[in-house]
Amino acid sequence: MKILIASDFDGTINKKDLGEEFGKLIESYSDLKEKFINNNLSVPDVYRKLLDVEGMSFNVIRDFYVNQANIDEHFIPFLGFIKSKEVAHIIVSDGFDLLIEETLRHHGVTDALCIFANSMRDNGNKVLMDFPFWDNDCVFSGVCKKRILRALKPYFDRIIYIGNGYSDIDAVPEADIVFARSMLKSYCNENKIPSFWYDNYGDIVTRLNRAYKGIIFDLDGTLIDSFSAIYESFNYTMEKLGLPQYSYEDVLKTIGLPLEDVMAGIHGVDDSAHAVSMFRSHYEEIYLDKTTLLHGVQQVVEKLYHDGYRMAVSTNKLGKYSRSLLEHLGIGKYFKTIVGIGDGLRNKPYPDTIEKILSEFGLPKDEVVYIGDSLIDAQTAVNAGVHFIGIATGPVPFSELTGARAEVVLDNFSRLPVYLTPLNEETQD
Repeated sequence: MKILIASDFDGTINKKDLGEEFGKLIESYSDLKEKFINNNLSVPDVYRKLLDVEGMSFNVIRDFYVNQANIDEHFIPFLGFIKSKEVAHIIVSDGFDLLIEETLRHHGVTDALCIFANSMRDNGNKVLMDFPFWDNDCVFSGVCKKRILRALKPYFDRIIYIGNGYSDIDAVPEADIVFARSMLKSYCNENKIPSFWYDNYGDIVTRLNRAYKGIIFDLDGTLIDSFSAIYESFNYTMEKLGLPQYSYEDVLKTIGLPLEDVMAGIHGVDDSAHAVSMFRSHYEEIYLDKTTLLHGVQQVVEKLYHDGYRMAVSTNKLGKYSRSLLEHLGIGKYFKTIVGIGDGLRNKPYPDTIEKILSEFGLPKDEVVYIGDSLIDAQTAVNAGVHFIGIATGPVPFSELTGARAEVVLDNFSRLPVYLTPLNEETQD
């Protein structure tokens, strides 16, 4: 598999945004920035006006960049890591090529790097600039990063992007995997773009080097859509008890919670055990016919099984229903074990079901990930000490899952294999 990693420079490889810092030294910067924000000036216009200052030489600019730079201390080891993995790397920056080269060389980066950036040349007393990658479609950058990634896509099987700011916004939809922090992370979360958080390039190496061998799935809202059967059985129970019917939205909020706790919390339910029994009696009559696999689940589960992953299910649905459902839907055979309510363990978010599965897997916690769609799933993963990936296919919005200590949140189950193995698709041991 041919993989390309594209890194932004200012605010990413270099922890400071040197363009922003340098601009603050120029009296006209605030006015130019305001005009840019109001779309009255393009990025090339801002640069030209900013650097068209008497006495502004290349040496002055270069010395500022070199001396003020704060290169991520993990960047050089990162370069060694991806070289060992035969992964290609480029820098795509809204800065200037010569300044980036000089800065990296001064801070010990000796590898020849491929840099896509604005062009700057020293012409004595005049700084010469050119913007070969500027495109009016990319309003936040003098370098249209999406154009560059699109041009490179035919030559790579997977593109990984690392960034932090406004100039990266146009790039992230073109990448298969995104590492984001600062403003870019907020943008990804708000626009439901899956992204890994990173603090430094050491975090990126750790994540790229991680190889999961075991996967534990939640059930409702993650693998299956069982809401029709739950909704019908819930309101059937309310009708029999002489209580008001519940709305679609209100019943949806109960998904993933233990049924006993839900019934015990309803005003007017005097005997929660009786209510649970009534619900389950009706549910048992209809659940097989009114439950379906969510989009992409069949294909992904089959692929992961054939790739050698050990897989299991941990759910707050009754265990016997869960096992018969997955057999009925044709994917039960892919799971080593399916554990739910009634199997002698405490419900989620207690870690009991995860711990039982871990013992059956025979794997350390760091090699296992829990996949779920709810905040209870996220808390269960924390309590069990395993990694968590959120799937925003259930009742909990993407935005809420991103704040639940998930490694990454996906909006589509079909994307899961790529985020399990960022650097390859090799069969697991």
